[in-house]
Amino acid sequence: TPPPASTAVQSATQPDRPLTYGPDSKAQFRYGKKHNKYFSNLGRELANAIIIPVETPLGTYYPTVRLTVDPSTGAIQDFAFLEKSGDKYLDSFVRRGIKKAGSIPPPPADIGTTLDITLTLVRR
Repeated sequence: TPPPASTAVQSATQPDRPLTYGPDSKAQFRYGKKHNKYFSNLGRELANAIIIPVETPLGTYYPTVRLTVDPSTGAIQDFAFLEKSGDKYLDSFVRRGIKKAGSIPPPPADIGTTLDITLTLVRR
């Protein structure tokens, strides 16, 4: 039987370092299961605001961002990469997409105003 098709996993970490975040270790997992639905919706909303450029090679990417948001409105006040996707084109489009989104649903009160989330972006 042929080997399974490989999916590229990109990361800003050095090639000899393991991924800090990825499919099995997303930043939002640290907030606990009770917030899974919020982060699932948030990840989908942000991913929908991000255009994946044609210059990005096929594969699955896991950029991790830290958002600082207004707790009452959900307006994104600041954001930064904790871990880039590993593709410079995609990273610039992640920045654009977050700016385009502008706000997110207000976070639950018990998680504060600084949110870390690993996005799953797929280029097919």
